Amino acid sequence: MRLGRSLLLLALVLLAAIPATASAAKPATRAQAEEALEEAQQVLDGQGVRTGREVTPALARLAAGKPLLDSSDRREANQVLARPTDGSGPRDEQKYTTAEETPFCTTNFCIHYVASTDDAPSLTDADADSVPDYVELMAQEFEYVRSVENGDGTDQMGWRPPPSDYGRGGDDRTDVYIKQLGGRRIYGYSAPEGGYQSSYAYMVMDDDYAEFGGPNAPRDLLQVTAAHEYNHILQFGYNRLQDTWMLESSATWAEEQVYPAVSNYVGYLPRWAEAECTAAPLTASNPSGTRCDQKIYGSSVWNHWLTSRSDKSVIRRAWEAASIQSNPPFAPGAYETAIAQQSGTSFADEFNRLAASVAEWRAPGSGFPDAGSYPDVGRSGALVTDGPARSETLDHTTFRFIGVTPDSSKSQVRLHADLPSGTKGAIALVGRTGPDPAAGTVATKLQQLPSGGSGDVTLDNPGAYGRITAVLVNSDVSNNGYDYGARDWAWRRDDQTFSNVAVAGSPAPGAAGGGGAPGTASPSPATVAPLTGVPGVTAPALASRLALKSAQRLSGVLARGVSFRLRCNRACRVKGRLRLAGPGIRGLKRNQTIGTVSTRLSKAGVKTIRIKLTRKARAALRGKRRVKVKLSLGVTPSSGKPKTITRTLTLRR
Repeated sequence: MRLGRSLLLLALVLLAAIPATASAAKPATRAQAEEALEEAQQVLDGQGVRTGREVTPALARLAAGKPLLDSSDRREANQVLARPTDGSGPRDEQKYTTAEETPFCTTNFCIHYVASTDDAPSLTDADADSVPDYVELMAQEFEYVRSVENGDGTDQMGWRPPPSDYGRGGDDRTDVYIKQLGGRRIYGYSAPEGGYQSSYAYMVMDDDYAEFGGPNAPRDLLQVTAAHEYNHILQFGYNRLQDTWMLESSATWAEEQVYPAVSNYVGYLPRWAEAECTAAPLTASNPSGTRCDQKIYGSSVWNHWLTSRSDKSVIRRAWEAASIQSNPPFAPGAYETAIAQQSGTSFADEFNRLAASVAEWRAPGSGFPDAGSYPDVGRSGALVTDGPARSETLDHTTFRFIGVTPDSSKSQVRLHADLPSGTKGAIALVGRTGPDPAAGTVATKLQQLPSGGSGDVTLDNPGAYGRITAVLVNSDVSNNGYDYGARDWAWRRDDQTFSNVAVAGSPAPGAAGGGGAPGTASPSPATVAPLTGVPGVTAPALASRLALKSAQRLSGVLARGVSFRLRCNRACRVKGRLRLAGPGIRGLKRNQTIGTVSTRLSKAGVKTIRIKLTRKARAALRGKRRVKVKLSLGVTPSSGKPKTITRTLTLRR
């Protein structure tokens, strides 16, 4: 492998970030396969690992792209994908460095382990049967996981068994290898092997789960990791190329189905529930180093929602639908098929209902498990009844919550919004009684808008509620096909502006100005006032998006600088700095600043920004084959919290 190949897969569009693996779809070019190899190497080394679950999708992408690599890189990919017992090589940290013990095999699994080196589990053997207790525990937990995930009872998931591995590891049973992974903050991983769209695989699990800390005991972590990674094994039997968010949200959902007492998925929800992250698409896979980097795991609540609306077989049906999709598979389409079979509705319909329910998902009867442990979801500013209208821009599969101040002087409040024609979406008003988000009763008024247009929803007696929320939803997943360069779908309905968003009230009986028909007044576009500077109205939280749209060659950067596009949903100031991220070179030290920029967006929109290199940097880097640089952006709104975006790039000549 020629070290330092660019990870410009990070140059995809995402809210304040860029998806690391928007899809596990097969790389289309050798360069993309090389990126997949470097990405897999990095996460296996613990670089960029934040959740401990990044390895599996990286290996799935590498396995799909391996045929495109040259002979040298293919040999290295084989080492990355190899089992711990497959000999030594340039990645010895993945291999056993001593002979393995006789595997301990049960009905469906063989557990592989060694008795020495850092990879060895505790050799305590309380029952004196020559098999360490930890190895027996691992086998016991996996047999239980299989009984739930492959069982066909009421409380079981009914997924089909994993494909045979044709005797790899000794026989046809599923192989689990115990290794020291905790030092790299990796909980475990599944690695696909033979086949193409459908594939068999093996698993690697940590030797003790003692290094991770947090609220869960080591055995709890072993349990949920077994449920999570075994679900990946089953997914690979359906379609290993499926969109990463579907792989990870389904596997995290499966943890709760197998071990409901652990509820590990709840730990992913605090960031998922931030207003910044509800504005990141459900379909996006977020990279390390961003606030929304755990969204695909928190998106297990999408699967919990669908389960509560029908039963847990709906997720299995989605994977069955995925198994007959062509490459690249389209996760929303797989869900669409399953939802139509189960309830006769659609993906957009269910996403709209999910968004409205999330507004008060902590309240009793919300349909979510463990709802009392969920964080409250962030709001973006407030709408004043009979106040000025505003506009909101949403990407596909996102939603936005805006507070509405309860007004006891009104008999009704009505939310109005105009969606772009042809965009699937919805609006809703959600009222909850009392001051406690985990208590009270909830009233939801939802209007589906399958083709866009104007929407109006009315909530009676607004003064009876402790909180009222206006909900805007873009549930559209239409696209122009898969963009292999961006490693994501070419979404047609991003950046959709919901205009004339306003709340009108009808006076309560006997109040001054009363007597008119309640709920008939609608804000006129001719009287819409801008949000900025209106007393009592809070500007929306800053949301920004960085896009590096194409690979930037070192020769071009030396001549013109690093170019990127930044979008802010409000006026913002931008200060950018480019540093040398790799080892120092003659004339430049590591972390030395090699270029700066300062600019601003005077209003919401997109701006192309370029950071030119200093004369000293250009002289030092001229003639180099590759260089690693770190881009740091400070984005500051006129009021409110600033945010920082960082990205490391490897530029090649």
